This record gives sequence, C-alpha cells and structure tokens, in this order.
Amino acid sequence: MPTLSGIAPADAYDYLVLARQKLLGWVQKLTLEQFAREFPIGHRSARATLVHVASAEWGYVRRLRGEPVPPPGERPFASSAAQPLAPLEAAWAAQAEETRRTLREVDDWTRPLVFESVTAGRRRRFRTTTGGWRSSCSSTRSTTGPGDVHAQADGLPGGEPRLLNPGLRGGGRGGLTVP
Repeated sequence: MPTLSGIAPADAYDYLVLARQKLLGWVQKLTLEQFAREFPIGHRSARATLVHVASAEWGYVRRLRGEPVPPPGERPFASSAAQPLAPLEAAWAAQAEETRRTLREVDDWTRPLVFESVTAGRRRRFRTTTGGWRSSCSSTRSTTGPGDVHAQADGLPGGEPRLLNPGLRGGGRGGLTVP
C-alpha cells in the first residue's frame, strides 16, 4: 500500500476513526438541546459541526475517485442537520468503510487533484495533490504532507495565491493558500 510521509493513509484514518469514536462518546452524553444549541462561531452548533465534517469526508472520497461533488445541501449528510446524533453516527460509520476502501485504492498520493467548490455563493478553484488534499482537509485539520492546497477565488483580482500560514511552509509541510 503506498504511503504518504511513511504512513499509509488508511492506517492514519483508522486512528482518526478511533479518536472520532471517543469524541462521539462524549457527544452522546449531550441532550438534544445541548447538541443543537447555537453558539456564535464556526458552524454554530456541535451538530452542525459534526455534519460538516462528515459531509466533507464524503466529498473528499468522491474527489479522490474523480466523481462530482454536489453542493452541501444536496449531499447525503445534509439530512442529518435536523436529526439527533444516532442517525448521523450510523451514517458516518458506513461512510468510514467507504473512506477506508478508497484510501487503500489510491496508488499515487502525488496525483494532481483540481476541482471547484462554491460555498456561500463564492466559487473557488483548488489545485493540489491527492496527498496534499488529504493532509490539509482531514477532520483533524492536520497540515502535514507533501502538497500545498491553492484556492483561487474566481473573479477576484490578485495574481499569485499567498500562503495563509507561512509557518507551515517548509520541511515537507503543506499549507492552504488563497489569493
């Protein structure tokens, strides 16, 4: 199985799944009101944050396979946005098997990966590698890996993309760039 920085991505993902199970164990103890309670940052609730991460994983797998990714509201996990944790947890466990299988099938972690995404009406074009995308967009927000992710917002002036966190550049670490 090909590795990325000496680690098989499917093995790293197995560790992530174990960490996620521990997190979900804590979330299971929340009441539905606590799970859905809005707060002023991020995705506005624990539920919305988990739905976003699960949906991002689903989209990541589709992009690795070269398949189209519909807008967030049309993705399978969108229906979990108004449900308690149990259905989301079950769907995410099924997705984990699909993610694991896809990670094992990738034979070149340097393969170019180019796609467009529209979020909140803003279109962005991403150019990266299979390994760079995995490392920059994993649910742990790790940015280690060989590739940089470059985001270019269509229609905005600006020339070359800039690195959001210059401290991430160098030593084989990737980073996310935007114009």
